[in-house]
Amino acid sequence: MPISGLVISCRDASEAQGVAESIRSDLRLEVGAPESNRLPAVIDAECEDEMREIHNRILETAGVEFIDVVCVHFEDDHIEHTKRNAG
Repeated sequence: MPISGLVISCRDASEAQGVAESIRSDLRLEVGAPESNRLPAVIDAECEDEMREIHNRILETAGVEFIDVVCVHFEDDHIEHTKRNAG
């Protein structure tokens, strides 16, 4: 279950609140309060493909300029891989 931390940069600080409201409807996302033209966000997805789909949808949202991926955490996937290979 990958979790990724993002900083979403909007074209303008005046668009940040609208972008936040637009993407908050996705329950797989947690979006923090805007700070100037940036929004902190966390994606909690079921798999890598779902994480990419959410990331791409955010990027296509009106007002979004780019997304910085701050971290990606794959703990559950790593645990399952370790258990399978432990023999």
